[in-house]
Amino acid sequence: MVTLGIEYLNGWAMAAADGPAKSRAEWPPHPDRVFMAMAAAYFETEGADEEAAALQWLERQPPPIVQAAPCDVRTAVGGNTPPVAFVPVNDVKVGKPREADSHQQLLDQGLSVFPAHRKRQPRSFPVAVPEDPVVYLVWPDGSLESSLQEALSHLCRKVTHVGHSASLVQMWVEATPPATKPSHRVWTPHDGLDASMRLRVPYEGRFSYLAASDPGPHVRHAMTLSKRERGNYLDGLVDRLRPRNSRWQGYRPSGSPKAPATAECKGNHFDPRLQVLRVSGGLPAGSVLQVVTALRTSLLTAQPDAPEWVSGLTADGAPSRGAHMALAPLINAGHAHADGRLMGVAIVLPRGLDEAVAAAVLRPWLLDDEDFPKRIPVFHGAWFEASAELDEREVLPHTLMPETWVRESTTWESVTPVVMDRHPRGRDPWPSMVEAVERSCAYIGLPRPVSVELARAPFVSGPARADNFPLLRRPDGTAMRHLHARVVFPEPVEGPVILGAGRYRGYGVCRPRFPQPADQSIGQSEPEGNPS
Repeated sequence: MVTLGIEYLNGWAMAAADGPAKSRAEWPPHPDRVFMAMAAAYFETEGADEEAAALQWLERQPPPIVQAAPCDVRTAVGGNTPPVAFVPVNDVKVGKPREADSHQQLLDQGLSVFPAHRKRQPRSFPVAVPEDPVVYLVWPDGSLESSLQEALSHLCRKVTHVGHSASLVQMWVEATPPATKPSHRVWTPHDGLDASMRLRVPYEGRFSYLAASDPGPHVRHAMTLSKRERGNYLDGLVDRLRPRNSRWQGYRPSGSPKAPATAECKGNHFDPRLQVLRVSGGLPAGSVLQVVTALRTSLLTAQPDAPEWVSGLTADGAPSRGAHMALAPLINAGHAHADGRLMGVAIVLPRGLDEAVAAAVLRPWLLDDEDFPKRIPVFHGAWFEASAELDEREVLPHTLMPETWVRESTTWESVTPVVMDRHPRGRDPWPSMVEAVERSCAYIGLPRPVSVELARAPFVSGPARADNFPLLRRPDGTAMRHLHARVVFPEPVEGPVILGAGRYRGYGVCRPRFPQPADQSIGQSEPEGNPS
């Protein structure tokens, strides 16, 4: 076993999780960020060959286990973004004095070169404040020769910061396996699509890439000078040598429970481990059919030989009789200021599907060759043009949190209308339509509800009326009945609950009814009463 210990000497870590945007603090530190800090220490001190060999050994290892404590994030008062600091610009170009310049103008030009008199630009410095400032990166199967272990220890002692230069650290090689502290969480690599977070990790060849990108001591020294002192000829060189991001690896907390896939679960045929795509454009809820159709077409184009659990078709082209993948629109609903816009789409897999099988099919559609989320275009004629991509933000709006749609509840209310699978019978159509909803619950493995309420208006605030959604039609061209539903079960059931004949086309998506925390995108909580 090989373990690297990192202690943040200031008690906080300053590093941005979103690159130049600098709106989110990174925690825990990405293993590749630590690797790059060690590589920088090697280049700046012109390290020994043994240190380079130790780095090359590290890059060949599988992703490490990460032990880190939970953290708080420094934010501006009353907000959820880092506070803004106004810092002086790097330097100011002062022109030659002219005879027409007054004494005050000359004085202002002279003072402008001092930091106290320079113009200031807004800058953000995201900071994470962990409960425990010590982090461990653990390679449980790693084994180092004594010479390489000594070189690795020597290199760790050279590392002064990880992330921003103000984020001071002390690094060392643990001689014995560290005991898991009560304040720490253990994050283990996970290749499934339900990873809780994704971290950048080094890969074989990373050190050689960084070595080729290192500008050398003369350029590094020139970068510390002012722009006027170093000359403009270095600017383009420095930009070209900025290293690109490394590869991404999914992580899950050790011991985190997996979704049960047995008959004893109070769930249904759909898996509660949702994969969320955020959708740009602020589209109205009435566009869900077009958005879901565009995304499904994109997936089937990328995977023309898609299996039955994706396409919903058997090998001979007949409709599948079992559960298959659904795309569930996530509507901003359920609180006082809900506006009903489409915020995202959840990929809902059939329960019991092997994670590796799902990842093999969906990863090429969702992620590029470097494991970055792809931007999937969503286009519908002259009506709208938007995009969707896998949402990897550490903090999600409440509407995009999977827990919002899968938490156990006895009462479920539709945010997109439920589509009836049959024509209503008799003069009073309501009993037959209630039967249709009860039948749709049985189709996906849910118990018979104790009550079903139907209406054209939604039972939850935000969504549009049922008649404002595009009609689904049968093969003979006749329209199918669309209604919002409130369904009450005899005992709490786990979501996602997607009902009706349109459940694979974005319709019949239901939301559990229970007191909700504030929606981060709006800042309001769910009302207790029925707003409709």
